[in-house]
Amino acid sequence: MPQIVPSVSNPTIGNLYNDWQNGVLDIQPSFQRKFVWTHKHQESFIETILHGYPFPEIYVATGETDKRSLRTKSLVIDGQQRLTTIFKYIKGELKEFKNLPSFDALNDDEVENFTSYKVVVRDLGRIEEDVIKEIFRRINLTSFNLEDIEIHNAIYDGEFISTAKELLGLTEIFKDYEIFSETQVSRMADLHFLLVIMSTFEHGNYFANNSKVEDYVVKFNEDYPNKTLIKNIFSAVFVYIQSINLEKDSIWFRKSNFFTLVVELMNFYAENHHLDKDIGEKLKEFEHDLWIGRQEKNENYLKFYNAMFQGTNHRSSRIVRGEYIKKILNG
Repeated sequence: MPQIVPSVSNPTIGNLYNDWQNGVLDIQPSFQRKFVWTHKHQESFIETILHGYPFPEIYVATGETDKRSLRTKSLVIDGQQRLTTIFKYIKGELKEFKNLPSFDALNDDEVENFTSYKVVVRDLGRIEEDVIKEIFRRINLTSFNLEDIEIHNAIYDGEFISTAKELLGLTEIFKDYEIFSETQVSRMADLHFLLVIMSTFEHGNYFANNSKVEDYVVKFNEDYPNKTLIKNIFSAVFVYIQSINLEKDSIWFRKSNFFTLVVELMNFYAENHHLDKDIGEKLKEFEHDLWIGRQEKNENYLKFYNAMFQGTNHRSSRIVRGEYIKKILNG
């Protein structure tokens, strides 16, 4: 592969804002992660600009040309968080800062200084999409320590991940039962959770941590033969879980238990093509007996209780929880 020789320019914030407003600058192409900076991060960054201090360069690549307007888009490879913060600040969409004035409160000289602030932009030119994604991966692996799911989402946009995204759109269960915090959702923890479930289903048994996820993301990137099957099973299982009226603070909505419960219900449904109505009552009964058994130091219940608190990712704990849930389903 020939060396990529970027060109470097110094557009002003005003230039970049106008390009974004005119649809020429795309700050969130498909491989980019969601905006995740906290209010504190945003305030610190705007303060950097107001003081005239430099910040790291922005990476862009040449995108498609609109056939009607003949405008060619620039795709932001690295710098989405910074540019989003700047544009939100100008538009007055950020919450009030404790120590900084809003954009509207700046005097004329301050507005001039802010909008004329020069940004270092490194333009990589027109390169293939897979190369763009690889550059994004390498920049963020070394600089920002993206989570695995964000790297996967950046590099792979094929059938396995797109199926997980479709499944996520089929249910509000994560939101309804507050399984993930808003921050975790912004970092795509819910999507990653589904990918681990799907990978476990495909693998046929539990594995340690998330060690097999990338294998299946890569394997089924071009084609996912079980797409329809897993969507049907997933839909049936999540509709069933919502139908059995478990309490919101039930142990079954603890991430570790919920993960194993979904996997075992999917396996059961795949084999039996139905879910018994009394399973919900059995789950509630087990939860009731678990608390009594723990207080009485019943070894049988303590084993599950300990596995419940050893995290979602431990293979041995997944197996223990799975064994108990299988007994509940088949009992």
